Amino acid sequence: MTPSLPDESTLSKASWSATLIGVEALRRGGWTPQIAWRWDVAMHADDDAAVPAGFLVVRRPLAWFHDVLPGLVRPRADNDLFCLRPVWALADLLAHGRNRDHGPAWFGGLTPDDVQPMPASDAERADWRAACAAFGLDAAREARWLAEGGSTAELI
Repeated sequence: MTPSLPDESTLSKASWSATLIGVEALRRGGWTPQIAWRWDVAMHADDDAAVPAGFLVVRRPLAWFHDVLPGLVRPRADNDLFCLRPVWALADLLAHGRNRDHGPAWFGGLTPDDVQPMPASDAERADWRAACAAFGLDAAREARWLAEGGSTAELI
């Protein structure tokens, strides 16, 4: 039996802050072939919307939502969620999603070699630097860490 995908339209109608982050944001941007069995969404602490099955809610402060404004993809339709652009989703995973239980190579269920975008454009490299700065990361060091782990992302 194949699990169904999370009900994005129900959450987008109920929540004023739900923003798609993590693996699904990377997949939508073509940066990983991995398909998440549950989708990570950032929601403001004061957003008390009911969350349908299939989503993992990560509560973020208002400052986070302001910080990621330059990295948001607006919904294509009324039933879609806001979503982080791939480099912003990647930087967010590195800043907030590293799983210490599985060692430093795992973040958001991915390993660096799961991050396989098409060659990054100059705009994406600039976006990477902006995203890393927003999350307090060293863009060059994180890009090297990804490359050493097998990622094809050429971000510096």
